[in-house]
Amino acid sequence: MRIMQKLSLATATLFISGFFHMAVMAQSSPNFSGVWQLDLKASDSIDEIMKVQGFSGIERNFAAKMAVTQTITQTDQVVTITIKNPANTTTEELKLDGSEENKSTPRMGEVTTRSFWDPSGTALITELDMTTKDGAPAELIIRRYLEDNGNTMVQAMELKLAQGDVLKANRVFRKS
Repeated sequence: MRIMQKLSLATATLFISGFFHMAVMAQSSPNFSGVWQLDLKASDSIDEIMKVQGFSGIERNFAAKMAVTQTITQTDQVVTITIKNPANTTTEELKLDGSEENKSTPRMGEVTTRSFWDPSGTALITELDMTTKDGAPAELIIRRYLEDNGNTMVQAMELKLAQGDVLKANRVFRKS
């Protein structure tokens, strides 16, 4: 009987600590909802990343100077991002449960994506398995996190190429 009480107490303690951990994670996960303007001066060039994805020099040059607005809405299950620039407007949904989704893109063809919170719950990670313009597999990892009391969103991009090269760039957005 005493063993059963100890096991019940241990089980209850594990359950409560697990529940508490989930509650802390939910509280510490940032909310990206809002309208965000790209700060070109604070951002790194994404020219090399775009080049590997097959964008022309003219497109890359245009993108280097282009105003970009991201309007983000967030729930517990999904982050929806509407990206608007002078050339077009696109919307993407990121499921936050880590499940894989196959998507078709005009530039990269079929990609597999998955989004999830990092272990600390402070950044949203999106991984895209894709193919470069030369047909080689690659992985693009986008880590989104907030700075400056939630007024700055950083998108740290890392493109891992099949031959081992890694291209990195940070895009900085300011909340409007």
